[in-house]
Amino acid sequence: MGRKQPIIVCSNSGCVSSGGIDIFITLYSEIFNNPNLIEKYEVKKGGCHGFCEVGPTVIVGDEKVFYIKVDTAKAKDIINEHLINGKIIERYLFFDFETKKRVPYYDDIPFIKKQERLLLKSSPFVDPEDFVDYMKYDGFKALETVLDKYQPLDVCNMILHSELRGRGGGGFYTGKKWLIQAEQIAQPKYVICNGDEGDPGTFMDKYLMEGDPFRILEGILIAGYATMSNCGIVYLRKEYDLAVKRMENALKILYDKKFLGYSVMGRPFAFDIKIEYGPGAYICGEETALFASIESKRGNPKVKPPFPTERGLFDNPTLINNVETYANIRDIINLGVEEYLKIGTAESKGTKIFTLSGSIKHSGLIEMPFGVTFDSIINDIGGGMQKLKFKAIQVGGASGGIIPISDINEQISFENLAKLDSLLGAGGIVVLDESTCVVEMAKYYIEFAQEESCGFCVPCREGTQKLLKILNKIIDGEGQLDDIEKIRSISSFMFETSLCGLGREAINPVISMLKNFDQELKEHIKDKKCRAGVCPRLVKYVINKESCIGCGACKLICPVNAITGIQGQYHTIDREMCIRCGQCYKICPKEAILRS
Repeated sequence: MGRKQPIIVCSNSGCVSSGGIDIFITLYSEIFNNPNLIEKYEVKKGGCHGFCEVGPTVIVGDEKVFYIKVDTAKAKDIINEHLINGKIIERYLFFDFETKKRVPYYDDIPFIKKQERLLLKSSPFVDPEDFVDYMKYDGFKALETVLDKYQPLDVCNMILHSELRGRGGGGFYTGKKWLIQAEQIAQPKYVICNGDEGDPGTFMDKYLMEGDPFRILEGILIAGYATMSNCGIVYLRKEYDLAVKRMENALKILYDKKFLGYSVMGRPFAFDIKIEYGPGAYICGEETALFASIESKRGNPKVKPPFPTERGLFDNPTLINNVETYANIRDIINLGVEEYLKIGTAESKGTKIFTLSGSIKHSGLIEMPFGVTFDSIINDIGGGMQKLKFKAIQVGGASGGIIPISDINEQISFENLAKLDSLLGAGGIVVLDESTCVVEMAKYYIEFAQEESCGFCVPCREGTQKLLKILNKIIDGEGQLDDIEKIRSISSFMFETSLCGLGREAINPVISMLKNFDQELKEHIKDKKCRAGVCPRLVKYVINKESCIGCGACKLICPVNAITGIQGQYHTIDREMCIRCGQCYKICPKEAILRS
């Protein structure tokens, strides 16, 4: 009997929440009970492929036929029509609006094809709960290599020469951290994986832990060996149910297989890893607040120096990197430093995983080398804008900047984003169209920072409150021109004096708004106008007499009875009574209500 053809069901949380487990059970039971099929096919779980909007998905066979939005009924059709009769089911394939054709194969899907993957390359095809399956895709080859061929400091220097930079936002050179940790003699020495991902709209680390947990743990093990540390900790939120389950399962397997514990892989290297669960507070993603959380203290940041590699968790030397940073380690070892250095830009090496969302046709998890342009991400991978024209792009989550259309051809890299008054942050990319008000968006991120501030230092605690108050005043049509200078002054004070990165970086959306969208801000203040029609107090609604058919839909939905008119005749809006909720604008079947 030859090798069985795989049938892979995406098992990450996005697809699971839409019925992925039921699909897996249906396919498994149907094939198990069919003697002809069970000899040819095996049903398995796979990690995330990133194209979350078309899930749940099923990939069939070595040719990778890609079925989207599958349910249990469609799963049975796949059995009967594809597996038994040998016919690809066109109606369940992805439809490419560019070519006006169905795309049968996974590798030909434009969203996938246009990416250049390293970390996510094998994830869709590896069962995240199966150690043997991970081993088939060069699993633990890198760990075995470093244990057998390199001394710890050699590995540190290898990571240093690869120019890998931390993927958590700061961009500090990973190898430098490792060397400092390796030089410390105090014991115990900790290696921490920061899986506390709290930025709005970001889920890269969560999906990596769900879809490829052994890769993360392999990176942590290599870091432990290289820095001569003996205790590893994965810090993540208990609310990430599936990530918790997969990481716990992977740890149990590694202990059973002797890949963790007193003698890792039978070599003279002892290393333990455990999971610590965070309370879900955004501030606990900051490294010193994270240490406090593990120590059962309130998650307040501390002044640095001393830095964690000198005095971190329980005042011991502590190496801390985020999930994606550790995910890069095995590829640096397996590819070799010289090959890895060929990927990316002069100062930003390797690839970066982004969460792509907003007003584009295709969203999800993507991976591209540093140096890719915003234009390429929006149009080549994202499929272009949905309806309205492109306006801006917000990069880096709550601490990132709002980048205008004039910079659409700029490259994404650590050095370039700094020039654009933004930063990589958590790697979130939100594409904005003309229906987005940048003032309201800046207010949203300041509100988030204000709610998540630990309140320990005055600049962040008071600064975010004052910025939020000013922005709310502008949005309500009560802004003054001197508010702009107040925003600059408060932002400067926060940047210079805040205790941690939350306070220093919370101002980025506001500063980029002042720099790139000053005219739109002044329209809110001087003209009492929101060009996007988002700020309720700056919007007026008028019924077009020529278009109104007198259906009464607007009159019925108005919460304050501001609309009057007889059935079948032209209706009017009382502007004094109108609270500008926009319900009439949304419900009008003839688009007779104009917004200005």
